[in-house]
Amino acid sequence: MKTVRLNWGVGLTGLLLVALALIWCWPLIFHSSREVQASEKPIAKQVTIAHPRPAPTSQELRLPGRVDATRKADLFFRVSGPLVEVNIAPGDHVHKGQVLMRIDSRDYEHKVALIESQIQSSEARLLKMKTGARVEDIRILEQSIQEAQARLQMAKSTYDRFSKLRADNAVAQQEFDQTRTNYLTAQAQVVSLKYQLSREKSGARREDIMAAEAELVSLKTQLKVAQDQLADTRLVAPFDGTITKQLLENHEMAQAGQQVLSVHDISFVELAVDVPENQIAYFLGQAKPPAFHVQFLTLSQKRYPADLQEWNGQADSSTGTYRVVFRIEQSQDQLILPGMTAELIAEFPENLSSENPLLIPMQSVVNMDKGRGSVWLVNPETRTAALRPVVLGDFFSEEGVLVREGLTSESWIVVEGAPFVQAGEPLELMTR
Repeated sequence: MKTVRLNWGVGLTGLLLVALALIWCWPLIFHSSREVQASEKPIAKQVTIAHPRPAPTSQELRLPGRVDATRKADLFFRVSGPLVEVNIAPGDHVHKGQVLMRIDSRDYEHKVALIESQIQSSEARLLKMKTGARVEDIRILEQSIQEAQARLQMAKSTYDRFSKLRADNAVAQQEFDQTRTNYLTAQAQVVSLKYQLSREKSGARREDIMAAEAELVSLKTQLKVAQDQLADTRLVAPFDGTITKQLLENHEMAQAGQQVLSVHDISFVELAVDVPENQIAYFLGQAKPPAFHVQFLTLSQKRYPADLQEWNGQADSSTGTYRVVFRIEQSQDQLILPGMTAELIAEFPENLSSENPLLIPMQSVVNMDKGRGSVWLVNPETRTAALRPVVLGDFFSEEGVLVREGLTSESWIVVEGAPFVQAGEPLELMTR
């Protein structure tokens, strides 16, 4: 059996060295542990907080828009011709029926006169067909027939004589043909006059009278068209208004259908605004409708009353807004012109302060659904936040949303950064 001997001198020296190493390194180990613990401490999230504000006694919605004339028209001639008269200039106020321009009417006057003479002739023929020929006319026709018969007898005698001479080659073929033509012409004239006398004695046929009546109606229609064209050589104002544009000068050629003037009625002006779908209900069908005013950005701060005129019942497919048109009476002190930018102000008269509602920024509300939502309620001492349910009001705008239950005016709520807050996490608070 072997005996193991320990070298106590060497062992004590090693333990002493280990102890000295631990004493030397302990501050470093302790400091490193504190650094690890410090690195694991959560970083405070920076948010902006604010108190709810008392809601005003009334609420306003403001929407931008652009002014347009109540009535406007682009005027043109319905016929063509050179301009011979211009009675206006841009900026002039005109009255309904006032002659603004006129083109040369000479050709249209001649056309009216021609058709009027054709109508007179057609009416005379129709009257003669309906009343029959006079005795004097019949006697004249009978006398004409006797004269035609005498000419026919002479032509026949000449033709018979020349026929014999031609058989003997005593006359030229050309002379013989002429006598034959004269004979046939005289014969046809007698037949025509006898037929005319027969018609005059028996009267016109019913179908002839109907044809003459139809011709007269056609001529009268042509006369009406010609008279309208003559009247269209004068361009008149369709309503009271102001000339805003002139596109043709005197002595220039006006083409039918070509725009020559623009006229606007600005005794009343219109303002069209696009209302978001979440606000359109405040404009329509309210028991207490809002008061509407318009404020013009380039004029004074004066508010002009406006009346709701019309609205689109369907939202625009691209913007999701409803077009609403308001009517404003022309100002006596400041001229309101089409194209001016303006702002519609809808003031709701309901006394909201009777229910003591509060107004908070829209971005502070999370989980909004059917009149309810939540806000992050801040504890300033612990610098943490907890989710607080609230009851929202019906009205909201760019100024904020109403809160009827769940908060007080002393509450601190997260405004900016609310969607990223978590319950109990440390916050770095900044006030608005």
